[in-house]
Amino acid sequence: MFYVFSSEGIIILQPGNCEIRRRITRTERILGSDDELCPRSAGVSPHECVWASAVSVREKYVYVTQPLHNRLLLIDTQAQRVVQAVETDAMPVKLFYDKSHDQLWVLSWGDLLKSRSTLQVDLLTRTVCK
Repeated sequence: MFYVFSSEGIIILQPGNCEIRRRITRTERILGSDDELCPRSAGVSPHECVWASAVSVREKYVYVTQPLHNRLLLIDTQAQRVVQAVETDAMPVKLFYDKSHDQLWVLSWGDLLKSRSTLQVDLLTRTVCK
């Protein structure tokens, strides 16, 4: 599947024939949560999704960062749903997946001036390198 991240949400496409398999709109709720896929951001108008980086992990999940919300979203590729939002340091902008160690690394700028950059490793243990 191809995942297209737009200001309107996420579109999941079938490769080859480009058939739309699923649309996840910006107002859709994250599974088991009251959080919207793309909640309104202060100072951002109109109501749009803002994305920075995405990676596929073990062909089971897609992780994608939302820098204005200081989080990343976990998409289950089988269910084709956003199943979790994970809080990160401020302004996560780049994801790296280290397949050999099965670790996800998140580079966060801290702010637009990149003055407080951090690198989070393995979000489950919340180990942070500064």
